[in-house]
Amino acid sequence: MNVKLYIGNKNYSSWSLRPWLCLKKAGIAFEEEIIPLDVPGFKEKILSVSSAGTVPILVVDGVVITESLAIAEWAAEQDPSLWPKDALTRAEARAAASLMHAGFSSLREYCPMNIRAKSSAAANDAALADARKIEAFWTGWLNKYATDEKPFLFGEWSIADAFYAPVVARFETYHLPRSPLAQKYINAMKAEEAFSAWSVAAQAESWSIEETDKYLS
Repeated sequence: MNVKLYIGNKNYSSWSLRPWLCLKKAGIAFEEEIIPLDVPGFKEKILSVSSAGTVPILVVDGVVITESLAIAEWAAEQDPSLWPKDALTRAEARAAASLMHAGFSSLREYCPMNIRAKSSAAANDAALADARKIEAFWTGWLNKYATDEKPFLFGEWSIADAFYAPVVARFETYHLPRSPLAQKYINAMKAEEAFSAWSVAAQAESWSIEETDKYLS
């Protein structure tokens, strides 16, 4: 099987992070190509791979798959352990991933993912409201499922955690308020091998996106 994942900059591309984590956690061998965002020719490069015009893009034996959630679901078909075993827990985890996939637009807009940066400005009220909502969801799931041995949203690491991984980065970059329980989850995510590897690579990148960096001050 020939698998290639096209992604954006690791420092900035939250949508790329999610399926990359899923492929890594599933143990799927894949080639990776970064298409730097917001540089001359980047849109044309993306369109040369997929008419959707966005990253991430997964190409499996010539078949093009776009959208982070669709790529994550393909990975789960290769390794079903990416979702919880129990049917009801699995449904809840799928709902959690869909909630993040479609919601929290203010946090996305005003606190874009920027792993290697630390903001000197306070997040605005709309972004803070989204962060509080997310923390409330995290609290409910963690209290129900997490243990010291299984510290993730639904106990074992799942696609739901992949979809909240960019939020973990945002909490750190923008110094968003969080409870001790949320901090414990953030620490567990940061220590996870695949997320840590992505973060190290993001720190080493030299590309900058001015439109994103403006939210740091």
